[in-house]
Amino acid sequence: MLSLDDLWTASVEALDPHDQAAIESQRDELSELVDAMDTALVELGDKLPELRMVLDASTGEQVDEAVDRLEADRPDLALAMRELLHEHVVEVGVRGITLFACDFLLEECAAERDELRSKLQRLLAGGEPAADLRPPFRCALTLAKLGAAIAVVVATHGGAVLAAAMVVPASDALLKWNESGCSESWQIITRGRL
Repeated sequence: MLSLDDLWTASVEALDPHDQAAIESQRDELSELVDAMDTALVELGDKLPELRMVLDASTGEQVDEAVDRLEADRPDLALAMRELLHEHVVEVGVRGITLFACDFLLEECAAERDELRSKLQRLLAGGEPAADLRPPFRCALTLAKLGAAIAVVVATHGGAVLAAAMVVPASDALLKWNESGCSESWQIITRGRL
């Protein structure tokens, strides 16, 4: 989903919003991309309850061991995790942040799908829509991706090869947490509960 959003952003930013002929020539490609993103959002909504269930059933010790295993394979993830936990979510830990992210995404998937369609319509009508997914949604996706990597390690009792491959984009995003606006999104993701 994050890769599709990056592709959408690049596509929108490459267009001149005042050049309707160019936008019209890209209509099919833009529509196909929005359809792919919509499908990914539907699939995300379908898979999140299972991810949440695995994370919820995991003990704090299992999650900590999974994070340790992932950090051993990706040292820059350790730095990103320390920064994130130290500055923002000491109270709930890694398991808590991923559960908050899953809950937020479950609640917001339909709205994000509507927003995405609306952006396409604004663009096709000559408007200048925001190119990215809404920042809180994108940040929650990053945290859910981290949660998915943790869930894979927990479920496979330490099999971090697949999980490490999944966490690479998430760790890159976590390293840029502050610059990406995610710090400001934390209160939105948690619905002000922290």
